[in-house]
Amino acid sequence: MTVFESLSIAFSLSVDACVIALLYGQLAQEAGLRFRLGLKLALTFGFCQFLMPLIGCYGGQALLDLIDTYDHWVAFALLALVSLNMLKEAFAGESRTALSQHNAMIFILGLATSLDALAVGFSLGLVYDSLFSLALIIGLTCFGLVLATFYLSSSLKQITVLNRSMNIVGALILLLIGVLILREHDAFAFLTQL
Repeated sequence: MTVFESLSIAFSLSVDACVIALLYGQLAQEAGLRFRLGLKLALTFGFCQFLMPLIGCYGGQALLDLIDTYDHWVAFALLALVSLNMLKEAFAGESRTALSQHNAMIFILGLATSLDALAVGFSLGLVYDSLFSLALIIGLTCFGLVLATFYLSSSLKQITVLNRSMNIVGALILLLIGVLILREHDAFAFLTQL
């Protein structure tokens, strides 16, 4: 996997975490609490985004012998499902209820926003032997983007279409990665015989 593909996946998977950071940043006003909360969000979300693809990868590799002949189709299907879910979220909108600053709630949000990373790790684990470097790129990218989004939240408050646009772009990137996996495995070879 190229660095560009890795960064594209990392940016796509960080969308949900950035939306949560944007909401927290708009609600957090006190300067001392703001620094700690921003760092806590970035560390938690970055760690979850790092961990989940690895868990998914090992799960995918455990099933590899069972589905070896069509693993690339399974990978594509899972990436397509994640993409469709992201598109659904883009058009459903976000609720702006009060967000808890308790560690347990932030960790639950970190896990919830990294479920897409689990599915991506699972699907890519069917195709690639190791995803450690990809998981590290995903975790570090998420950490940086969440921190930046949190601190830029007051400036980004006026941009109402940001969440929708980020989800749409992220969904298209993941779908493109799925198509590239199919192309790498010559899944479209049957089209040349028609």
